[in-house]
Parts: sequence; C-alpha cells; structure tokens
Amino acid sequence: MQKSAIILFNYEKYLKKIKMKCLLHTNNSNNP
Repeated sequence: MQKSAIILFNYEKYLKKIKMKCLLHTNNSNNP
C-alpha cells in the first residue's frame, strides 16, 4: 500500500515535469 502510494506520487511529479517541459517548449516556439 505504502509503496504504491509513493510510486503514484512520483508518477504525478514526473507527469508535471513533462507538462512543464512541453509548456516551455511551446512558449519557446511561439517566441522566436
């Protein structure tokens, strides 16, 4: 139970990181 909760937490952090990376990437593309 505890282990899966930690994995879920890390997974959400990982997704947020990817989302931020994508946002930064699109912002850079829009502003040459």
